[in-house]
Amino acid sequence: MRTLTTDQLHPAPDLTESPEAAEEARKAALTVAAHARDRAECADLLEMLGLHEQRPR
Repeated sequence: MRTLTTDQLHPAPDLTESPEAAEEARKAALTVAAHARDRAECADLLEMLGLHEQRPR
């Protein structure tokens, strides 16, 4: 996140613990699972969204 008045970068607030963010993550996971071709693709897509940690293959 960039402060417009000083043009300095600051970390964005962590929103992952809010109920709204949890609901968005749940919806994203369900959408990915419904549209993935197979388990590997589902895991890859969830990892890209930061919703799944990939296990070593």
